[in-house]
Amino acid sequence: MLAEFLVLLGTFDVGDFIPSLDWVSGLNGFNVRVKKCFEEESVLFHKVNREVVQALEQVARLAAQNQVVD
Repeated sequence: MLAEFLVLLGTFDVGDFIPSLDWVSGLNGFNVRVKKCFEEESVLFHKVNREVVQALEQVARLAAQNQVVD
C-alpha cells in the first residue's frame, strides 16, 4: 500500500501540467490507481483513528475511576 502510494507520488501526470490533456490519465489507468490507493489509505486511517479514540476513552474511564498512576 505504501509502495503504491510512493509510486503514484513520483508518477508524472500530464493533466497536472496541461489541463486539456487530463483525459490521458483516464486512458493509462492513473486515475483508477489513485482512487484505489486513496480508498485503501482511507480505510487504514479510519481504523487507526478508531483505535486512538478507543484508547483515549479507556484512559478517560480509568481517570474517572482514579486508577491512573501519575
